[in-house]
Amino acid sequence: MKKLNGVKSEILKTARLILKTNPNSLSIRKIATECNIGTGTVYNYYKNKDEIIIDLMSDYWTEFMDKIREHDFVGDAKDKFRDLFDIFSVYGKQFRFELLNGTDKEVIYEAREFNKKSFYFFVEFIQSMFPSLSVEDAMFIGFNMFAVLTTPGYEFKLLERVVLEKLL
Repeated sequence: MKKLNGVKSEILKTARLILKTNPNSLSIRKIATECNIGTGTVYNYYKNKDEIIIDLMSDYWTEFMDKIREHDFVGDAKDKFRDLFDIFSVYGKQFRFELLNGTDKEVIYEAREFNKKSFYFFVEFIQSMFPSLSVEDAMFIGFNMFAVLTTPGYEFKLLERVVLEKLL
């Protein structure tokens, strides 16, 4: 039997793998089977699979924000934005593929508090990175970068062009 303190992380890791391979097959039973634990053990941590997805979203955003905080942005505004944009592009594609693919809109809506915190983090980060931007421009960029992460089909290159125009 796995240690109790590692069970929750094992559940999340397994759910993430299932979502990568076949999002429609995610279920409490499948997670339990893959983790070699009983379904009751999964229910000790989560009421349903939606709660697991919300926890995965929270972990994802935390990982993403840590990555941005840790990155060493150098160069002029254009170089800094391109670095930031590259990180957003990679994480946005990963997020949409792993978590939004097949996820009910209600579940995404339930994660709105964390999404709201993430948005404000983006705006504050952009303001600190580009102090010459107005608050309105920082919010515009933050909103659109958040959209890059969460909206399937959002045009990365279009956003890059618009933002670079604002920065230059």
